[in-house]
Amino acid sequence: FALIVYLVSLAAASVDFSASTLYDIYDFVGVDEVPLPQCEYGCIIFASTMREGLDSYAENLVIQDNNNGQNMSIGELARLFDDK
Repeated sequence: FALIVYLVSLAAASVDFSASTLYDIYDFVGVDEVPLPQCEYGCIIFASTMREGLDSYAENLVIQDNNNGQNMSIGELARLFDDK
């Protein structure tokens, strides 16, 4: 049983749809960069976060805006919308 759990944890968990991709935190473990090919002309990013106690990955997962060169973490983005 432990072997099965271990092997499942190694598998990529992203789910691809025709116009979007769903990721979980395990898709980003041990990688420096995840290109988003469906975002060539822009993207809308949804993050399941809570106002209190953001997970550390939300603070360390950074979105790079190629239009203005700005980098912002998922946590920073979430706070911008939570404060409105």
